[in-house]
This record gives sequence, structure tokens and C-alpha cells, in this order.
Amino acid sequence: MSEECQYSFGDLFQAAYHRELDRAEAMKFVLASQEEKNEFVRALARAANWGTRDRVGSDGKVYTAFSPTFNMNPTTNRNKI
Repeated sequence: MSEECQYSFGDLFQAAYHRELDRAEAMKFVLASQEEKNEFVRALARAANWGTRDRVGSDGKVYTAFSPTFNMNPTTNRNKI
């Protein structure tokens, strides 16, 4: 299993804000566009001091993966998932 698959969005939110994600925040995230989700993930990762990597899904969309163990200098290439 790749390291970014070991953590949930809730884990990232908890690391950034030191509290659990509430229902309204979760719904806002669910309803956001993929680019908005990626921007939010990158902001949370910066706040939590986690790293991010962009991945291209089989649907051609870019998904921002995150992990506390990633190199803090995000990769510039986009890897397929």
C-alpha cells in the first residue's frame, strides 16, 4: 500500500486543526470541485506540516495525495494512480 493511502482526510484535518472535522465542514468538502478539494488539501497539509503529491487518476483528474512522511518539497511530476 502506498503511504498516501494510509491517511484519511479526517486525519489530515485533525493534524492541521487539532480537532475533528464537523459535519458542515465535511459536507463543504464533499460538495467542492476536485480542484477546490486539492487546494484545501494543500492548505491543510501546509498547516499540518505534511507533504503532498499530485496524482493523475484513471479518470484523467488530478488528485492531491498527502502524508506526514512525504518529502516536504512536493514533486512536480504527476504520477498516475
